[in-house]
Amino acid sequence: MLGRAVGRVSIAIVFASVFAGATLADSDDVVANSPPEKTASVPKTHKVLDKLKLAYFPNYSAKILMPVQFQKKDLNGQLTAMGADLPHGIYMFLSMTGPDDEELTPEKIKPIVRAAIEGMKAEVDTESSIKLNGYDGLEMRGKVKVEADVQAIARGYVAGKKLYLVSAMGTAVWINSKDVSRFFNSIEITP
Repeated sequence: MLGRAVGRVSIAIVFASVFAGATLADSDDVVANSPPEKTASVPKTHKVLDKLKLAYFPNYSAKILMPVQFQKKDLNGQLTAMGADLPHGIYMFLSMTGPDDEELTPEKIKPIVRAAIEGMKAEVDTESSIKLNGYDGLEMRGKVKVEADVQAIARGYVAGKKLYLVSAMGTAVWINSKDVSRFFNSIEITP
């Protein structure tokens, strides 16, 4: 059963790469988050554009910041949402339900999180346990094998029978930016 889940994640990553037929996020799925922070370098008459807005996925019991325009695909009870911050990198969110006869744990989702990193053509170089509001998870980080300094991060969380996968791939500077940090920290599982 878990092998099929890894296969589905690999397929989801391929779908995310060729999302040409996917639809843009519906406006009722995206709501404005808090106002952008003011900075000393920006005059008060100019607003700083926030590239990320809160996306709510009620069928998957989750909320997460996504780019203002993102693509989503809901297929066979699996949601894949992807958005880009061009030319820096991509954000991806995936939710799926595990098999009825198997309890999900961070150890059991390890092949799925690894498949997400490897699907971004990166090699895992760090792995750590994480928590999100009481939900256990696993984070893997890796470098993409290209001449540029490109990195990938994938975090998987287990909530009962549901798996939530949050990932990003892009330049090292972007991966370590405030926007990517906000993206990863914004996921909210809403049972």
